[in-house]
Amino acid sequence: MTMGSMIEKGLPGMKTSFAKIAIPGQGAVVITMVEGAKLAGAAQALDRKTKGSVSRAIAAASFTGKADKSLAIVAPAGTKLKKIVVVGLGPAAKIDAARAEKAGAQAYDQVAREELAAIMVDAVSGAPLGTASIAAHIAHGVALKAYRFDKYRTK
Repeated sequence: MTMGSMIEKGLPGMKTSFAKIAIPGQGAVVITMVEGAKLAGAAQALDRKTKGSVSRAIAAASFTGKADKSLAIVAPAGTKLKKIVVVGLGPAAKIDAARAEKAGAQAYDQVAREELAAIMVDAVSGAPLGTASIAAHIAHGVALKAYRFDKYRTK
């Protein structure tokens, strides 16, 4: 099962929706990676579309998918995307709600300036949460990180 979360920034805030995964033609894409796992599903399709840029960047940076780690690939070949960000989830057995929310916050930090960003979450086997729950917690982490209290802010 693969889940996608499309995050679109607009002027009063941000719009989040869940949809069947499709590689967007513009903006930024965030893919998640379990520690020690290989690219699969939508991430693998994105790698094919970029002519192997994602897997080469992962290998060159010795990126393993550890929690709290990310890898940004700017202007990937074969697409009109501005960037692809790989966010590590850590070991599958340790992916809980807090870990997924932290990954969502980390993803937001990487794509906050983009007009359009999609987060693609592929099936995670061996995790205490199901893939849909992981995707929901990642989206919640994005929403928490994006929150700004502006009531008393002056212009």
